[in-house]
Amino acid sequence: MINFPVLVEYKNLLIKGTIVSFKIAIMSCLISMTFGALLGAIQLIGSKTLNFFVLSYMTIVDGTPKLIHLLIAMFLLPKLHISASPFWIVVIALGLGSVSSIAKKVKLNLSANIEQLEAAQTLGISSKKIIYRVLLPDAIKKLFPLSLDEFSTLFKNSSLGSVIGVSELMKSNNIMQNRSYDAPTALFATFTIYWSVTTILSIFTTWYKKRNKT
Repeated sequence: MINFPVLVEYKNLLIKGTIVSFKIAIMSCLISMTFGALLGAIQLIGSKTLNFFVLSYMTIVDGTPKLIHLLIAMFLLPKLHISASPFWIVVIALGLGSVSSIAKKVKLNLSANIEQLEAAQTLGISSKKIIYRVLLPDAIKKLFPLSLDEFSTLFKNSSLGSVIGVSELMKSNNIMQNRSYDAPTALFATFTIYWSVTTILSIFTTWYKKRNKT
């Protein structure tokens, strides 16, 4: 049975945790999109050696759990003399661990764009004109829904932050359970927040794709 007075009592804790989860998702999404776009471009224009390292990295990332990425970041960053709070450790681990899917889709889009560029050049249209008027707007239009999908995934994966003490939504759920001794209510609240955010994002992304035919 859901205890609504308990929900009211701990609403501020849940709101605070949700905000932290949003921050983790936003920052890690920026890292993921930036490096994903870079790796996608390298696969098309990079040397064979560079491509080998990029594909090796993507294969390793795809073949290992996100929790492993987090633990590696937690132990590796101090060894590299990089001082980072638990929040930034989660952001870096999730961001760098999520670049593979972005890189693959960027590579696919860029391949089509290169064909467009070559076709435009044969018609006598300048490369600069086709890039700024056609390719760049098209790339932005396609990357936006991709970033929304990635954000949704990272918002859910932000729950891994609770493993190293980050006060995100899942950590708020754990605190709520320990203080109220009411696990069903805490889990109901946490489930509802995760589900609501990802569902709203999914609906908006679907609408955007249909509207812009991406």
